[in-house]
Amino acid sequence: MESGNSRQGSERSASLGKLGGSGGETGADRRRSGGGHRRELSAQTLRERCLEDRTGGRELSFEKTRFTGPVRLAGVLIDRLLRFTDCEFSDPVDLTGARASAGIHLERCRIRSLMADRLSVQGDLVLEDVHGDGLVSLCGMRLTGHLRCTGSELLQPAGKAFNGRGMAVGGSALFDGGFRSAGEFILASARIDGSVDMTGASISNEGGAALMADGIRVGTGLLLSAGSSAAFSAEGTVRLAEARIAGKLKCSGGHFCALPMQDKAIDAQLIEADEVCLDDGFMATGEVCLDGSTVKGRVSCERGKFCNPRGTALRANGLDCRDLRLGRGFAAAGKVELIGGRISRELNCSKGKFFNQKSVALIADGLICDGKIYFNDEFVACGEIWLHNARIRTELNCTSGAVSVLRAGGITCDGTVYLNDKFWAGEVELMDATVGRELNCKDGKFGRFDAQRLTVDGKFDWRPSQVPETVDVSFASVGLLLDDLNKSWPKAEKNDDPKTKLIGFTFRDLEEGGTGARGKEDPTGHRISWLNYASYAPDAYRQLTRIYRQKGLDREARKIAIAGQRDRRDRGVMPLASRLWSGFLDVTVRYGYGMYRPLLIVLFAGFAGTVFFYLAQVNGIMEAVSGSQGAPVDANKCTSAYPCFFPLTYAFEILLPVINLRQVNFWLPSGATGWGRVLLVWVWIAIASGWVITVAVAAGIGHLFSERD
Repeated sequence: MESGNSRQGSERSASLGKLGGSGGETGADRRRSGGGHRRELSAQTLRERCLEDRTGGRELSFEKTRFTGPVRLAGVLIDRLLRFTDCEFSDPVDLTGARASAGIHLERCRIRSLMADRLSVQGDLVLEDVHGDGLVSLCGMRLTGHLRCTGSELLQPAGKAFNGRGMAVGGSALFDGGFRSAGEFILASARIDGSVDMTGASISNEGGAALMADGIRVGTGLLLSAGSSAAFSAEGTVRLAEARIAGKLKCSGGHFCALPMQDKAIDAQLIEADEVCLDDGFMATGEVCLDGSTVKGRVSCERGKFCNPRGTALRANGLDCRDLRLGRGFAAAGKVELIGGRISRELNCSKGKFFNQKSVALIADGLICDGKIYFNDEFVACGEIWLHNARIRTELNCTSGAVSVLRAGGITCDGTVYLNDKFWAGEVELMDATVGRELNCKDGKFGRFDAQRLTVDGKFDWRPSQVPETVDVSFASVGLLLDDLNKSWPKAEKNDDPKTKLIGFTFRDLEEGGTGARGKEDPTGHRISWLNYASYAPDAYRQLTRIYRQKGLDREARKIAIAGQRDRRDRGVMPLASRLWSGFLDVTVRYGYGMYRPLLIVLFAGFAGTVFFYLAQVNGIMEAVSGSQGAPVDANKCTSAYPCFFPLTYAFEILLPVINLRQVNFWLPSGATGWGRVLLVWVWIAIASGWVITVAVAAGIGHLFSERD
């Protein structure tokens, strides 16, 4: 049937401007409802009608017509709206290089193939509810209006089903409303000024990529998402490498599945987009690749499922975006890669689930985040998380998260790192990390904690909920150390390797905590025990001594200093002579911190000697070393020619060798009697002890003022 109803054609053309899918019955349903008898018309007659003058008005319309023979319209000018409704073409349609001044519409039609390379259309090209079992080729097509393929089926499983490579569309390209394609679907290097809407579409290609859209340019969004009645699905790789999308790349609710011989479900390397949505029921079997992509806004993967257990589930190395959301229902089976990424505001993995047991679940080495990173709020990583040399400006928050292994060697965080409040990790590695404000591990649970050369400018709250297996803070430096001596530091058996390693560990201040009733009475005892069961760390003793002294706790400071010297003697590398000397200083003057000890010895021995020598004087046991002109001298009588004997002076002079009170050189106990010989031995012992005490006191004083202490 032919018609020249221009008003009807205008109304139909206006309806094509509506974007999005049309819910309800599918294209196949609508085609079945349009059955009935079709009249036959030759392809040559169709060509003649298209080329004749516009005697019928602005529209040339055919309805319920079967065209026999190949339709040859290559290079012709079609100067009217050409409409086919419920028609069938027995042979290919050739519109190569044709020009249409008012649009071409095929609705509820069956075609063999459509060759329309370099077709130029002023208006819309509508292939709505079209069933094709050959190639639809629109390479290099120029279209000022919309391309609408809503509800169509293009079935060419063994080859290309749709080829729109390099086409330019001034409006939108719509493949929605139950659109289905079997065979390769190509939009590579196409330019669509509006949107590409494949909401609810189904595409597949058993021999390769399902969608080939490398280098596509889209003006207002690329929609590969679920519709009201069906989800978008792709069997075969969806390729979007180097795509430029002004607006969203929206795959929300879409299902993407790589074929057995393919690695990637989505290949979107080096794309540019305003926003990327892989969320709200999104499912991918195979790798999703966003390497080197630039996204002005957020990349949302919340409530998305990424499955590639034997490889990488999500690869976004070098991704540059504002926000990256991998939480709130996100689940990945396989590795997630964010190496060298740049996130200007937030990486949010709260409640995210990462599964790659016995390997790396998330690797973000070299990541730069100018805001915050969240691995908190029931976050789970069954596998390792790598953050080596990552740079975080504000915060790394792992509160209440669970990680098999967290490796963050060389990480720099200008703000706070939270590994607290029921955080669990089988192993945490923070070697060479730098934290600007605080490292908070309160009530966290750790297996191994390795923080060699860690730097924390502010507070290190090291009060885990239970004792870790091992703690290594060798050569770490923190500001304020807040720990729990009952839970923070693991102990080892006497002959085992230390499970706490403190060599080179420095801290500027210290807060006591969690030591129990006994610790409140004797905190230094707990500190000394802590240092004794840890690896030998002489610097820790000196720091504790300094801190206690600054707080006015001189007694505690002395205890720590003495314990440090004893530990040095027991575990330090010292020759035997030095060990013996150290033991001597410990027993005598407590390394200079117990100078009262020799004084007590001198006083006790002096007064005891006074009694002994007084009794010797009374009983005539003391005798002059030399008489005056041979006359005997009595110790009980003073003479002007010989010094008088004073028991008190004599007793202390023999104990103080540096003092000469004119007693020892002139009086000695007589060796003629038994008691005299005993007192003579006492004198020798006292003189020797005096020298020992003098040497100990001098050494103790020197020890106090040496740089070592």
